[in-house]
Parts: sequence; structure tokens; C-alpha cells
Amino acid sequence: MLTVSHDQGSTWSRPTCLHGDNDPRRDGMNGIARTFDNGREALVMVFETTTYGPFNVEALISYDDGASWHNRHQVFRPRQGHNAGSPQVASFADGSLVCVFMTDDDSDQVAWVKHASIKVCFAGPPQNGQLRWGPPIMVSPASSFWPGVMALDHHTALVTYDRGGPLAKSVTWQTW
Repeated sequence: MLTVSHDQGSTWSRPTCLHGDNDPRRDGMNGIARTFDNGREALVMVFETTTYGPFNVEALISYDDGASWHNRHQVFRPRQGHNAGSPQVASFADGSLVCVFMTDDDSDQVAWVKHASIKVCFAGPPQNGQLRWGPPIMVSPASSFWPGVMALDHHTALVTYDRGGPLAKSVTWQTW
């Protein structure tokens, strides 16, 4: 859903559905990063959703500054019955991306969010609307929660999360 303010937040438009108005999935907890696709400005939105069971992480791309979204695709799908959620995304100077999320995919027990760890996936810049996300890389083992991410330089990002208190760790873009 999108609401827009043209008076610095004093009033807002009525909500309009950007994607999935007839879709029974539960999309939420989104993060957005600016990037480019072959020189064309783009936004990538990551979000948790219910396509494959409890929760998994998917993404959409916008070429009109968020007015419309296209090319829904998977970022990370945990094994059956497990969860991945609370994603955030950041972009590097070359347009490549890092997505951080929490998942209980490595746990034998499913008690969302109790057994979650923090992982990241990297992707090169979009190419003609397509992103290719690499395999997940562990940042912090269970129990870790509610991650955030920001780019620090051309291929290093700072991942923040809670593990009995606030923590941060730098991660470096890795090709696969």
C-alpha cells in the first residue's frame, strides 16, 4: 500500500495498492534501496511474505520511483516449515546489493523468532529487471534478531542486530 504526502506529512493521500491487490500472501516488513539497471535508476524493495509456508524473503523492482513495482522474485527461501523475515537492503556504489534477514532455517526447532540467526545474501546490479541473489552467509548465530544494514564503502556493509543487546558487524560483498 502507498500513501503520499505533498505537504511534509501534514496530510496524506488515501492508500492505494501497488502490488498484489488480489494476492492472498502476507507481504510486510519491507526495506528499499536505490540502485540502477544498465544505467536506468531503479529501486529494489525486499520484504517478508508467505509464498512458501510461514515466511520467506522476496523482492520487487521499481523504475518509476516507487509508483509501480515489477519482477517479483525470491531472495531466500528457508527449508519447509521454517522462516525467513525482517529483511532490509542496502546498495553499493556499483549498484550491487546486500539483503540482511533473520531465519530459523538452521535450527531443528521452529519457534519463530526464538531460534533465528542473521544472514545476508548479495546480488550484482539488476540486469534487465532480473536480480541473481547468492547463497546466504551467516552473520550471527541464533538467537539474533531484527537486523538492519547500510553500505559503508564500495563493497562493505554494516549489519546491525540484537543478540542480548545491540551489536554490529561488517560484511564484505562476495561473489559466488
